[in-house]
Amino acid sequence: MRFPKPPIVDPMGEAFSAEDFESLAYNIDREMRYRPLQSQPLRVAEIGTWSGQSTLAIARPHVLVHCISSWSMPSELIDDGGQKRPERLWMVLRQGETNWVRGVHYRPEDVAFQSFVANTKGVVFRTVMPLLVAPHLACAWWPEQLDAVYINSDHDADELRQLVVAWKRHVRPGGNVYGLYKDHTVAGLHHLGGYNVDGTIWRHRVMKEAAGALGK
Repeated sequence: MRFPKPPIVDPMGEAFSAEDFESLAYNIDREMRYRPLQSQPLRVAEIGTWSGQSTLAIARPHVLVHCISSWSMPSELIDDGGQKRPERLWMVLRQGETNWVRGVHYRPEDVAFQSFVANTKGVVFRTVMPLLVAPHLACAWWPEQLDAVYINSDHDADELRQLVVAWKRHVRPGGNVYGLYKDHTVAGLHHLGGYNVDGTIWRHRVMKEAAGALGK
């Protein structure tokens, strides 16, 4: 059973479509069916968490989601399509870098994280565990084996390949690394043994010989 998707507040107006939501949820449901220890929670790391839209596609009972992100805002106020972002509070915060709001000193990343917590209310700090740290630092010191990793950020092909290589050593043999399908990105996965596509989500299976020391 998935948690219902509430109205999402996103400080940068990013959209995670219903099709993306259902595709990711379908893949996580399948991951749950095939995990080796049915009595244990499914352990998933979401890399580059933002407003919680994709997090809620992963979150459900018996799933523990580690949300790893610095929640840092981009410096530009114009998106890839050349459109200016309309969020007035965010624009004020970006211009001054820091600001006081109702007596509280806010940084831009505080606004982003505040949105994430509000959007995941009911599961955050329970089965959804945010970790405010740069993902590459978390990867270097990650202490436990994962069942799956979802990469929730945009990269070029080479960056994606490096990111998958870095995180797959923490995934159990037979688990998967997932991401949102984009033609310019997934080319980097060909050298790692390829990928499959389910809906709008790609998945790269972690083989035994590719798994890291954890869980061997």
